[in-house]
Amino acid sequence: MGSASGGRWFIALGCLMLAVAIAGQAYAAHGLQGLDAALQARFERALQYLIVHGLALIALAAQLRTPAQRIAGFTLIVGVMVFCSALALSVAWPQAGITRVAPLGGSLIILSWLALAVAFVLQRR
Repeated sequence: MGSASGGRWFIALGCLMLAVAIAGQAYAAHGLQGLDAALQARFERALQYLIVHGLALIALAAQLRTPAQRIAGFTLIVGVMVFCSALALSVAWPQAGITRVAPLGGSLIILSWLALAVAFVLQRR
């Protein structure tokens, strides 16, 4: 996968994150009425993370040139998906303990951003 095709995948995945977040917000506005406020806030937090990281992926796509940068980018995607899925699914099944995997997703997000920072600093032009 070359840099250009890799960039297209990051843009596509960022757009997918944004589409899911917007659909989730529409659902939350109509389908979560009457739900516990803490669960509503948890669902909204998941959507906020999707929006922020979807936009970040689109913005970063053209800059992810090295293998280390692309690996960190894909790890970021996995982290966001794990974190946001755990939060969103825990609203539907609050007793299932799904939120136990959220710290794994959050840790992957943090590590991915740190790895991206290092990869960009060490990048040779």
